[in-house]
Amino acid sequence: MKRTLVTLGALCLILAGCSNYVQASAPKAAFIGDSITAGHGASSEQTRWTSLVSQKMGWIEHNFGRGGTGYVTTSSREGCGLDFCPNYLGMLDDVVSSDPDIVVVAGGANDMAEFVSNSGPVSRAITDTFNELRKRLPNARIIAVGPFARDITSWVIAFDLVVQDAARAIGGEYVSLIAPNPVVQKDMFLADGAHVNDSGHAAIADRITSVLHRLR
Repeated sequence: MKRTLVTLGALCLILAGCSNYVQASAPKAAFIGDSITAGHGASSEQTRWTSLVSQKMGWIEHNFGRGGTGYVTTSSREGCGLDFCPNYLGMLDDVVSSDPDIVVVAGGANDMAEFVSNSGPVSRAITDTFNELRKRLPNARIIAVGPFARDITSWVIAFDLVVQDAARAIGGEYVSLIAPNPVVQKDMFLADGAHVNDSGHAAIADRITSVLHRLR
């Protein structure tokens, strides 16, 4: 037993410390999404849902959330703080450059108005996003997180199903925030009716981690 402990200790020294080794070997997770993914409404970066999920799952987080964006929707300084922020498909160069083991794609609220007006282009953009992700990251674990809303309309349900189908078609996993029951309660929304507080971020994180633990 002592020889084993000495061997492990020596190995840790070679690797510049056990804690550094564990951190370096943890899977890298890239998060694509909108302002909720970026952490809007959370009181700190540590309390946004992406960071809570990463902590619970033992992932190294790379956050590519951009306010105002979606599967088809781009944004600008008012929404994301930059002159231009691309849609999810346009973020893939940055995502792939981070060499992730896991990619989590979330959101859709910013696409909802266009989806209601003409669902075809939005549905194709959702499918194209997941197809391109699989093409460019063939070995990555891909997880889709559906939209949530203060009021769950038939359009929100339809959008949820489109994302689910697109993710599963490329061998991805899916987490719904509205079924079997809405995870975000009305008292978790901020005054704008779109973003959520710390309790909302925690509820989203709890739903995602509970589903992922069941899937594994």
